[in-house]
Amino acid sequence: MAQDLLVLVDADPRVRAVRPGEPVTFHRPSDGEPQTFTPDLEVEYDDGVHIIACRPWEALDRAVTQDELIWKILLEHYRNELVLHKLYILTPEDLPAMRVQQARHFAGFHGQPPHPEIHRATLAFLGARRGAVPLPELRRHLQEILIRPPDPEQISGTLYGMLGRGELAAEPGVLAPNCAVSRPSHPLPLPIAPLGHHVGELLIRRESPAHPKGSARASSPPGRDGPAEESFLKTRQGQTSQAIFVRYSDPTVPLTHDLAEQIAREVGCTARTVYRFREKLRSAGAPGLAFPDLIPFLTSRGKRGARQLTPEVSDIITDLTRTLYLQSIGHPSRSRGPGDLAGAVRKACTAQGLEPPSRSSVMRQVQKMIDHDPVQATRLREGTEAADRLRLRMGSRSITLYGQEWGMDCTPINVFLLQGQMVIEPRRARHRSKPSTVLPGAIRARIILITDVATGLIIRAEIVYGHVDAAAVLSVLRKAMLGEVEDLRRAGVKAFPPGRGLPLVIRMDSGREFKNLHVEPVLRSLGIGTNRRHRGLKHHGGLEERTLGTLTHTHHLLPGTTMHTIAARGDYKAKDGATLDYAQFEAYHQRIVERYNNLPGPLALESRLAHAQSLIEQGAVALRPLTESHLEYLLTRMRPRRPKTVQRDGIFMHGLRYTADALTSIAIRTTVDVAYAPEDIRTATAFTPHGVGIEVVARLPGSLEALGDQPLPLRVWEEIRRQIRSVKQQAWDEQPMPYQIAENVLDEDRRGTLGTRKPRPAPAAQPTPTPPVPAPDSTPSGTPVVLGTNRTPRRD
Repeated sequence: MAQDLLVLVDADPRVRAVRPGEPVTFHRPSDGEPQTFTPDLEVEYDDGVHIIACRPWEALDRAVTQDELIWKILLEHYRNELVLHKLYILTPEDLPAMRVQQARHFAGFHGQPPHPEIHRATLAFLGARRGAVPLPELRRHLQEILIRPPDPEQISGTLYGMLGRGELAAEPGVLAPNCAVSRPSHPLPLPIAPLGHHVGELLIRRESPAHPKGSARASSPPGRDGPAEESFLKTRQGQTSQAIFVRYSDPTVPLTHDLAEQIAREVGCTARTVYRFREKLRSAGAPGLAFPDLIPFLTSRGKRGARQLTPEVSDIITDLTRTLYLQSIGHPSRSRGPGDLAGAVRKACTAQGLEPPSRSSVMRQVQKMIDHDPVQATRLREGTEAADRLRLRMGSRSITLYGQEWGMDCTPINVFLLQGQMVIEPRRARHRSKPSTVLPGAIRARIILITDVATGLIIRAEIVYGHVDAAAVLSVLRKAMLGEVEDLRRAGVKAFPPGRGLPLVIRMDSGREFKNLHVEPVLRSLGIGTNRRHRGLKHHGGLEERTLGTLTHTHHLLPGTTMHTIAARGDYKAKDGATLDYAQFEAYHQRIVERYNNLPGPLALESRLAHAQSLIEQGAVALRPLTESHLEYLLTRMRPRRPKTVQRDGIFMHGLRYTADALTSIAIRTTVDVAYAPEDIRTATAFTPHGVGIEVVARLPGSLEALGDQPLPLRVWEEIRRQIRSVKQQAWDEQPMPYQIAENVLDEDRRGTLGTRKPRPAPAAQPTPTPPVPAPDSTPSGTPVVLGTNRTPRRD
């Protein structure tokens, strides 16, 4: 709510300044405990400062009935501080959905610099027309009068930027690109941000405003009060009771067996239901009642008066159900089943001197609580996975512009590939009965996918080896935003995704490859929003999941496929059947992506690629054009960053020392953000806390001087480091330890052979094989035994 309000306030011409709300501490009137109130926004107008708190609709009713004293204290606080402060409560119903959606779209282009020619031509055309002009007509006029027609992305970026900054006004209730635009107040006015409900006026009237959608939406808690009147009339019990009331509403009239059977046949129920309805009429005080007056008695606890639970017993069942039954697996107080819960209820009722209910009565009330919200009850009892299976998968989102939202995801491919000439860290298999062994030969790669949500077009589907890290994610994003197609041309692709630029939102999950200290700052710097797919909402992002499933299914035709399941693979040895290398599979995969883009989507008459091109021609594009600053950031600064500490001899990263003369001006132990390119780690950029970038150079070992000006990728350096560690460990294993040398010296001195050790041969001479050392039992008497340096130390 606060974000939506901020978007609307940003376009309001009356607003002079916007600040986040400052917390206010006060003492609660009931118990005197300190409590903190934090409003969402402080909006400054010409007539004063308005304090706005975004709260649900129920807070309005509580402000008048329950929390009246608290809101009076807050009003007195703001009145003492400044007389011009006013306190408002804003509810979700006060935010117009269409205006919010329109403002969200235009706000992404607020900082977009306008194209000079398009900007002047737009203002001149709208000034001459003196009226609202449809946006498609304005676009066609600009393409006709401009000498050099710009790209459609530049026209859209300039027009949407003028709408976001308030230079133009859009038709309310119509989304781009079909809305009409005009200069402010000629005749369309700029939108006014809603403020909500003034708290002072609410307390003066002492009544909450009527809900815009009718009666209160929130229903009563389960197991305590009955459902609302409108909800009851929609149930089968309500419709049956209303039909019986039409035919029999006076309990003083004798209800014979024949009359009860006749009413039951006409209504479609049993005669027993009719007799129970007569008892409800008598308890309500009929005759002389209307049907709405009878509803509270029809929805009371229990269907039979003799077995109706008392309020005290009902409260015990409700409390124990929440504390014992609706608990997660592994909780110490979780009951094993209905029997344990019924036993706990029986003990609690006996301890309080109440008549314990039967097990069926307990479970009927528990079932009512579960039926009130089955998903929430299942989540509390059985976990998130079980609750997710009950959650509905319906609904849609109004994503109609190309580039308005991208979806991003990754998955392993279902094919084993040959490594070829690439240096890849081998995978290790661990088993309880087998030691760790290196699996040579084939490996599995992964796919990083970017799709356009509006059209379903695959913007980018790149294959990476090893694990997916922040560097791989940023590399794929950079290629998608810049529209690079050189690698696609090498793979034989002829139809490329159209347009380039920055999307408004990127939808991704909360995995470590997407949610980290490298990817999130980059997206914030570029002004790109994120839409997280949380664990409990797996159905969000179905487009990415279906697209990845379609691509991986096409891999099942290749040799070395792992299929999707063990049952589908059978006895096929997937790793032994690996035939394709990286280049071959890359060409096959990119052509499969091209084929996917050239096919129509579900219920579509044109291909995904043609759909995207038509949206661009119509101006229904939300990609922000790349400016000079954007290009400089994408090409040079869109790199993964790591916080490092400046030491006396430089910055230590990747096992290398990075130094520069400019680092001498930074104090030791200062934390800097080091941005590096995974394609070449010889140089990096260290950003100081003040944002100043310093180019640092790595000190490479002497064995890498032969590289010259060739780049040093991070993967290659990691492999070199592994080789260095392996050689070093081998040398350590071959040389004796200091205690072994000391033992050999003492042993030789005891045997009298300390000074007879032969010197090592000169390096220039040809080494001669050392004769084998005879066994101790076969050594002639008087012949000294020369022990090698690898002699195993004696146990004593």
